[in-house]
Amino acid sequence: MKVIKFILGILLIANCNLKIEAQYSHNKTMPVNALKEDLQIVKKNLEEVHPGLYAYYSKEQFDATFAEIASHLNKKLTPLQFYRELLPLLPLIANNHTQIKCPKSYYDAISSELLRFPFKLYHHGEKLYVHKDLSNEQLISPGLEIISINGLTSKEILDKMFSYASTDGFNKTLPSLAISTVFSKYYAYYFDTPSIFIIKYINGNNEIKTAQIKGLLAPELNKRRKNNVKYLPPDNSISFTIKEGIGYVKIPSFQPEKPRKFKNTIKKIFKTLKEKNISNLIIDVRNNGGGYGEAADEVFSYLISETVYPYKDEFALVDEIPYQEYYKKEMFFKHFKKQPLKQKGNTYHIKNISSEKIKPKNINYKGKLFVLQNAASASATGLFLGLVKSYTNAKFIGEEAGGNPTETTANDLLSMVLPNSGVRVTIPALRTVMNSTFEHNGHGVVPDFEMIPTIDDILTGKDVVLEYALKMLKNDVH
Repeated sequence: MKVIKFILGILLIANCNLKIEAQYSHNKTMPVNALKEDLQIVKKNLEEVHPGLYAYYSKEQFDATFAEIASHLNKKLTPLQFYRELLPLLPLIANNHTQIKCPKSYYDAISSELLRFPFKLYHHGEKLYVHKDLSNEQLISPGLEIISINGLTSKEILDKMFSYASTDGFNKTLPSLAISTVFSKYYAYYFDTPSIFIIKYINGNNEIKTAQIKGLLAPELNKRRKNNVKYLPPDNSISFTIKEGIGYVKIPSFQPEKPRKFKNTIKKIFKTLKEKNISNLIIDVRNNGGGYGEAADEVFSYLISETVYPYKDEFALVDEIPYQEYYKKEMFFKHFKKQPLKQKGNTYHIKNISSEKIKPKNINYKGKLFVLQNAASASATGLFLGLVKSYTNAKFIGEEAGGNPTETTANDLLSMVLPNSGVRVTIPALRTVMNSTFEHNGHGVVPDFEMIPTIDDILTGKDVVLEYALKMLKNDVH
């Protein structure tokens, strides 16, 4: 595919142009007219630019939500308060490439000078567990359940985080992963940055205990995280092994730094599989947040026996970005201007997208195939999973993938800064519709065999998903 697909940005906050944003302060109150002006700018840009705005919810539902937000803007608010008012738009848009981000002044503050929640938590089965205790006090052991923080129950906290979540359709696994990954940051975004956290938890004797924990600054938190992390190979390093007649390929990213090397590595892997007559293969795309469609298509070309036309359509609502004064003139902004668009009715379509094809390689794989996936299998990886499901006999193991397999609004991500509040908004300009053999239902690929690690699995490093796949292949169950 000629259009670049970049990795899911749900866990990354982009650096913004300091000259534009230095004027904003998250604590300074804004008059009502400025708040309403920024709200209208968000509304008209989403309506006129975002081609997937009504993919899951109706215009009437959006209008009602905007009206409710406007009704709250009847007094002065800080940019941070205004940002939180906008967050309920995200689950309505239900597109994980659309972002509403806090003013950079607040992001900088929680990254340096404001105290943060000093634990890494794991969300599983509607509960929160301690994954890592990074605090000074060291009172709550990993594996214990958190039942409340500063008077709010875990359920209340989770309900609010999910109500602000950026998802892909109706998927819930991706926001769950985000909570597990960046809970401390989410707590600062959505709640507060207190100096003391009163935490109730269940100890090893099944007793409810209370701990008073001091917050930590982000630099110290990051230092302690690094001390607790086992360093892994770079994200673009492909792993390949053959053991007991089973091939295993782990592809952590479809965004290689060196595309030619990526292609050569994939070719070498499938050549080896062919030469060694391997008929059992596991492809692991867990934690692969996406990348370039071309890289995903390259892998897919070794898994098919006939030519596949993967794309039905790719289109935009505009051929020129309106209200350009609000947008940063970054790479995607410039890239969109070069798109080969052709008007059809009220929309603009990438020329000849439906004629693009993926041809099978001569050394294509024809044996049994298991694909391992999780919530972080998103963006271009979500589309890859959709193609594999449509055109191969693969079986899927893990949890529902975080990326939509049948369509995505993910290309040419346009960044804007609201002029009064400094709230940052990312709007994708292109919507891609895949030539899938199954219906679009607003979910990622659902595994044939669901396997979700427990907190005990996480703490002991037990890979239950891979173990399950190996067991099934060894038992010749497919």
